[in-house]
Amino acid sequence: MQKIGISFKMDATEENRKSLLKQVKSGEVRKVLVKQDIPIETDHSLEQLVDDLLKRFDELLPFYKETKKYTKG
Repeated sequence: MQKIGISFKMDATEENRKSLLKQVKSGEVRKVLVKQDIPIETDHSLEQLVDDLLKRFDELLPFYKETKKYTKG
């Protein structure tokens, strides 16, 4: 989350989701970016890297789907 030009890292909890939604609605926060760290090990194969990327994508997909509830016009 970024507020007044300062970035904050927050855990993906229901409490934080509700808090951020409230802050977005009030205009205090413009948008929230959801990110996942993907550690890249030099000894991992390309297949392992792709598997890691797909796993992280699957973890982020519910957050993306949730945003569609609020952005449909």
